[in-house]
Amino acid sequence: MMRVIWPICCLAIAVIAIAAQMDRQARIDPQLSGHVPSPARSFAAAHLADAALQSASPEKARPLTRHLARLRPMEAAHLRMLAQAQLAGPTPQLGEASLRAAGQLGWRDTGTQYGLLRLAMERGDGAEAARRLAAIWALAADSQPLGPVANAVLARPDAQNEFTRLLASEPRWQARIIREAPAILSPELAQQILPDQ
Repeated sequence: MMRVIWPICCLAIAVIAIAAQMDRQARIDPQLSGHVPSPARSFAAAHLADAALQSASPEKARPLTRHLARLRPMEAAHLRMLAQAQLAGPTPQLGEASLRAAGQLGWRDTGTQYGLLRLAMERGDGAEAARRLAAIWALAADSQPLGPVANAVLARPDAQNEFTRLLASEPRWQARIIREAPAILSPELAQQILPDQ
């Protein structure tokens, strides 16, 4: 009997190990995501959900993003993907709530920050939009694409006041923003935000 059970157990362990390793490899090689068996999908699930969102297929993305949020509910990026799928569907209120929850988990997901900035601008909350802009600017590897967004946000007086306050209170961001703002912002805005420049 043991001669039969032992090889079956070894085979089962090998199958589980291969599936888990494929999922880990999918973390850096997204093309493998579709080949990972569904019970073993963790890293692969994020790529599949993102691909569904990129294909503008909210019906396909919703179950994938719900599964992803259940797998790792404390990941801001996962909740943001769930919010994207919900916002594109029949329950945009749930999408806004999911996006706000993602924003409370941390500020390091750029997609979450852009979503919250858009919501703040739609609601006319310039101070919140300025906080989100500051976070995006701090995260951005290349700040040049920020120009249109930064100019739109900082055209509001309440956003200018909050951004100036943030700039004064966050010395880690000051040097970079002071250096890059004149190239990104309109001359008038740069002068208002950085009066000593």
